[in-house]
This record gives sequence, C-alpha cells and structure tokens, in this order.
Amino acid sequence: MTEGKMQRGWRLTRESWSVVRLRPGLLVIPAVSFLATAVAAVVLLGPWSLDVIDHHSRERMFVDAAICAYPFTLISTFCNVAFALLAAAVIDGRRMTVGEAFAGARSRLGAIALWALIATVVGTALRGLEQLPAVGGLAGRAVEWLAGLLWSLATFFVVPVLALEDASAPAALRRSAQTIRRSWGESVTGAVVVGSVFGLISVGGVIVGAIGVLWGHSGFAPAYLVAVAAAAALVLSAVVQTAVAQVFRLAVYRYATESGATGPFAASDLEDAFRPRARRFWQ
Repeated sequence: MTEGKMQRGWRLTRESWSVVRLRPGLLVIPAVSFLATAVAAVVLLGPWSLDVIDHHSRERMFVDAAICAYPFTLISTFCNVAFALLAAAVIDGRRMTVGEAFAGARSRLGAIALWALIATVVGTALRGLEQLPAVGGLAGRAVEWLAGLLWSLATFFVVPVLALEDASAPAALRRSAQTIRRSWGESVTGAVVVGSVFGLISVGGVIVGAIGVLWGHSGFAPAYLVAVAAAAALVLSAVVQTAVAQVFRLAVYRYATESGATGPFAASDLEDAFRPRARRFWQ
C-alpha cells in the first residue's frame, strides 16, 4: 500500500469516526449486538459444551456449530441494519432515535432472517471445504480462503442494501455483487486501515491484560484490576471498530450508487477508494 493510499485510508477512518462522534448514540447498537451475542453464546453453547467431548463426534460437532451459527448471524445482521438506518439519518441530518432504528430493522426482519440463513449456509459450506477428501489439508484451506474472500467481496454491501433499499435477501446479494463488479476499489483503504488500527489496539490490550494476570499471579492482587480494565478496553474497542467500519461501508455504498449524501467524506477520497477497475486482457 503506497503512502498516498495509507494517508487516504487514515482520512476515511477519521471521517467515519467523526460521524460516530457526532452521534455517540450510534455506539449503543453495536454494544447491544455484542451483549446479545454474548448472552446467546452462553444460552446456546453453554449446555452444548458440557457434553461435547463425551457425546459428540467430529461430524456432529460440525453440524451443531453450523446450527448455533445462525442465531449469531441473525443478531449481527439485525443490529447492523439498525445501525445503518441510524447512521444514514445522522449523515442526512434527520432525527432518528435508537428505538426507531431498531423498529426499522424489525420491519425488515423477514429479509434479515433469510439473509442470515443464506450467510450461515454458505459460511458452513466454505468451512466444510477443508473436510473434503479431495481438497483436504493445505489445498482445502487455500480453496476455503479464496472462496471466502470472493464471498466477502460479493456481500460487502448487503447490509446497506437491506437498510436503505428495503430489498429481499436475494436482491440484496445481487445488488451488492453488481456494485462490486461495476466499481472495484484499488484496495478498500478505509476498511483496511480501520482493521489495522483497531487490530493494533486489540494486541496492546491483550498484552496489558496478560501482564496484569501474570503480575496478579505473582502475588500483587491489585494487578488483576489492570487485566479487567484491559478486557473492558477490548470490548469498547470492538464496539467502536464495528461502528466506524459500518459508517465507512455505508458512505462508500451511497457514493458508489449515488443513493444519498455522504456526510463529511470527501468525494475524492471515496472516488479513489472505490473507483472503476481497469480491464485486464484476459477479462
């Protein structure tokens, strides 16, 4: 990544964060998503994990994990759609409460539920590629990685489509894939930088937390407070990362489809981060 791309990525990240700062209530939705996912994990995975070693074969564990993945995907998609609705309102200068954003997501629950099912089935199938005898091992992991990358690109804008266009799940997938095909980012720089920045923060939090635990084990009990503070910082970092990344994705989609205002984002940055791809001779 060149220096110009990195600088542009930093600007896109700051601009995404400026939207979140304008309406701190945006952080409520990813926080609710995190809490709901944690509760679902305890309820669904807790009883299952108690007898997993004694009563579950490898194949049964794979099937059970796939079944459990659906509620998590549903919660994540539902909250992300609500977030996109609220973020669009903030960028447009419209008044909308968190409750109204969740109500808007509920009105799209059928499409969200179907999309969560599609995403779960495809995700399970991709993970299953590694288990196939013909493509197992390293080859299976390579095929899984490539297929997963293509799927991630095709579904990059599904949430904004579900939120802004009130489309069905299949239509949202088609719309997202068409947008990606029509305009290919040279490297969706904002997404890369957001992940990098918060990845570094997470690594720092893990290191600090580990130091706190080790120090506490050595006999200095107050050091456990450092570990607790580091864990809280990691959760907050994950919430903020989700918000910033979703704002960026929404702004890029609206710019690419000319479907609404893009708020503080500079048109030149969005154009460079998501510009028409060049044709190769083999295409």
